[in-house]
Amino acid sequence: MKYTAHTRSGSIQCEMHQVERRRFRSLRRTRSCACVLAVAVLWLLGALPSFAADFRDADWGMTMNEVVALHAGELPADRGIGYLAYDARLANLEVKVFYRFDPDRGLFQAGYDVATDADRGPQALADYRALNALLQQRYPQAQPPQQTWRNRLYAQDEAQWARAVRVGHLKIDWQHGLPRTQVRHFLHGDRRTYIHQLEYTAEFEGAASSVLDQL
Repeated sequence: MKYTAHTRSGSIQCEMHQVERRRFRSLRRTRSCACVLAVAVLWLLGALPSFAADFRDADWGMTMNEVVALHAGELPADRGIGYLAYDARLANLEVKVFYRFDPDRGLFQAGYDVATDADRGPQALADYRALNALLQQRYPQAQPPQQTWRNRLYAQDEAQWARAVRVGHLKIDWQHGLPRTQVRHFLHGDRRTYIHQLEYTAEFEGAASSVLDQL
């Protein structure tokens, strides 16, 4: 009887040991999966800039031919001296993806030129707000857009703000700085139509001077 009890005790201890080993292996696999998931989330949030491009798949300093190669099979919608653009869609908006190049420094600015219609003013303002809301989610630490009134004729009537933008009375501007890039999202008017752009400009040493200074 003593031998039988001892045998049963040893069997129980062996089974408990096996259970603990299975728990340990399961916990190790769970922690490993959690680590992989955490890295994936950080990648999506842009917390690994050393592995990310500066704009889409392009890096500052690239030549025009290198950027063209990134759009393999696509014909440019526009191409000129130091300028390249492709038709695309962004957040359900028709846009032109544009790139600007310096003769010596290469790619120094890129972005999206959002299609606008002078006859659909309220929609232009709505498109800006919708896209900016996505930017605020992407960069939650950024400040909200700044409104600058050159003429306050329509300032008290929000229903007229789209018209105020088109005729040049109101400018809406949002900016956010990244380690190598200055991001700017603006909606302006030139009395005839709307200018809605999301721009990414190189901020590293040696980059070409920003065309933002020319606006």
